[in-house]
Amino acid sequence: MKILTIHNRKGGVGKTALAVQFAYDLASRGYRTVLLEFDGQRNASSALARGKQAAMAPFSSLAVFNGESGELPQAPLVCVAAEDGMDRMYDRGSARYNEFLNNLATWFYALRKGNKVDVCLIDNAPGEDIRWGAGMVTADAVILPTTLRQETIEGVSSFINHGAYGFRRVKFGSPKTETTPALAALNPKLLFLGILPTLVQRAAIESTALQWLVSKYPDNMFRLSDGHYANLKHRIAVADAQKQGVFIGAMKTKESREVWAEWKPVMDEIIRRLELPAPIPMSSSEETAHVS
Repeated sequence: MKILTIHNRKGGVGKTALAVQFAYDLASRGYRTVLLEFDGQRNASSALARGKQAAMAPFSSLAVFNGESGELPQAPLVCVAAEDGMDRMYDRGSARYNEFLNNLATWFYALRKGNKVDVCLIDNAPGEDIRWGAGMVTADAVILPTTLRQETIEGVSSFINHGAYGFRRVKFGSPKTETTPALAALNPKLLFLGILPTLVQRAAIESTALQWLVSKYPDNMFRLSDGHYANLKHRIAVADAQKQGVFIGAMKTKESREVWAEWKPVMDEIIRRLELPAPIPMSSSEETAHVS
């Protein structure tokens, strides 16, 4: 099982659309997929519930953090929804942070041992609380979708350099300073798939922002297999798919087909970078809930 966390500390960057559509895509290819929702706004689980093509777990992601989860439904695509109050996990004190993290890691361990899930996608919450850190520490890989607005591209530095949960801190640890001891890496195997510009429009200011982003982080941009930088354009069809809760790759409109032609190479490259093996054939009971 591979775990991918999709994160940006800013909201409104297309993070949830990427999570939902990638979950649908994985399930359509035959991968047994779980979408684990950390964002208390519950946009991902709401979209999947509207589409009625995913099984909803009988427990929440907060229950996972509390060590109170149960059995997942047997289906090609399962959603473990967030619940109200998850943003208050930060207020429960650092004494419980290790407990939350250990419970999440134990849950993932059980999923791997049971060999009933191929991919778990984490729709992480915006902000800088334990959910961000827990996703980074337990995942195999992370991807950073971002719009090209000034306030969101400035957040890229925080994602990489944040002292507690930044990518460098998690993967490499922190050196000793005059005031702090050296800190060991929390997840040295974490793979950064890259910065993926989303909701891209043809405005001149966005072109300038993209050039700045590429010049600042040339080695951290998400690239396709041909070496070109990838981006996902602002498209009405994506919003329509999310509103209906359906897989955009299965929609029949002209624009949805154009959108999927843009999105599919990104999905293909994520799958390649995750080194996912060929999916295990589903049982007859799982096939009944297969995403078409």
